[in-house]
Amino acid sequence: MYDSENTANDGYQKIDSLQRILSSLNLKVKTVSQNDYYKGLLNKKYIGVISLINWPQVGLTNKSFLQDRQKFRGIKLHIGDNLTVSEAKELGGSATKIYQQQLILNFQGNKQLLPFSETATVLSHLSKGTRKIGLLTSQQKNQSKYTYGVIYKKVGFLPYFKKSGVSLMAAVKTIAELFGSKGNYRPLLAITGVSPYSNLKVLDEISNYCYQKNIPFSISTVTVSENTEMKAYRHFTKVLKKVEERNGIIFLNTPAVGGAGTNSAAELNERMTASFVAFANHQVYPVGISSQGYWNQDEVLRKQALMQADHWLLLPSETPTFVKQDNNANVAHQSLYAVSASSLLTAQQKSGLKFEIPTAITYKLPDSSKKLFDFKRLVQSLHVTWFDPVLQNWQTKVSSNTTTIEYKGGNYFLNGQRKELSSKASGSLRTSPQNKFRPLFTRFFSLQGNILMLFFAIALSILLVFIGLGRRIYLQMFKR
Repeated sequence: MYDSENTANDGYQKIDSLQRILSSLNLKVKTVSQNDYYKGLLNKKYIGVISLINWPQVGLTNKSFLQDRQKFRGIKLHIGDNLTVSEAKELGGSATKIYQQQLILNFQGNKQLLPFSETATVLSHLSKGTRKIGLLTSQQKNQSKYTYGVIYKKVGFLPYFKKSGVSLMAAVKTIAELFGSKGNYRPLLAITGVSPYSNLKVLDEISNYCYQKNIPFSISTVTVSENTEMKAYRHFTKVLKKVEERNGIIFLNTPAVGGAGTNSAAELNERMTASFVAFANHQVYPVGISSQGYWNQDEVLRKQALMQADHWLLLPSETPTFVKQDNNANVAHQSLYAVSASSLLTAQQKSGLKFEIPTAITYKLPDSSKKLFDFKRLVQSLHVTWFDPVLQNWQTKVSSNTTTIEYKGGNYFLNGQRKELSSKASGSLRTSPQNKFRPLFTRFFSLQGNILMLFFAIALSILLVFIGLGRRIYLQMFKR
């Protein structure tokens, strides 16, 4: 439950981040704006409720929700300001307002200097048995100290939520513990932004670098589902095969959504199927699907794409384009929460970062030698032990109509048969003729293209006629 998206202050990104965190905890989530809440919506079928204050000046004012939350006996978490007296009482403490402070968050031996804040709500006089996560300290001479994450029985509190650095790590730990999860995960290195049009030489250099340095890694790539017989596509898949041969794994990134059409669900399903088939024909075997988080909040996008894989890499939502938004997030066997490598560098690290949920540390594919150098330096500066799918015997499955791809600790299986990774492609898969894929809106743009070609052909013919007539008139002038 949130008060407002507050898009001017990254409010939607906070909502998206929380949704992806909860998905990584394997929790089904229903996201509701207070404007859409009605009496009785929060009931016994839910194990918990999160109240997010995105805009303190607005706050949660829906009386039906406030009454239902007061009666609710499940897990409760309040994030942000406007903590009510009854909520503070449930937390076993007293709410205190602090003003005009720039605090330092200390968590697991790491520090982060927080942005200046006009006001913040913190808890004091905490009851015995309260679990405390992270410590906020002021920069004044007489240093004040406050607890960051508070858990008392089945109720939790976070004074704010940030999507980066130590703040993110402490918030995730608070949420995970409150919902009964105590994990210790190694992060997966993920190179994002890969496509057939990327600088494939740089991608090849990165995969070779990771292989030589014994760094397990993954890539998230979009693809095409037509013209897969062309030389450029073969070169693209050749580089991807090298990624696999160097113990890298591949997530198929979902295509861009151009808007809802009458056949958008069927066309999306066909596009995903065609992409998997084309990859398999060239011995490229994705282990899962990557997408922006909002795909899990859309009935069509979730069912026709995400649910084809049992492992997801959920990236931050940048430009949501919904087809049929329902805000009923589902779960996979495992969902990786994506966090950018640069955002973790806001922490002053003195010890290794610890991850409470399945996490992927992402880095956008460099497009120059300098950025490639920056990537190598950044990877070396992160004090983490990387997740190794081979050593951890990771097992994944992708099923798309007639094609099933399985990954089992470094081994690939296509429709139940083990596949050796080699440069020579073996037998091809074929999609049925009636399901031949046409991208969304292809017919529309194809028709427009034909009309334009016809128009230019007619215009050119008329122009040639006028040129001929003009030449004849010009010559006749001299004959006289």
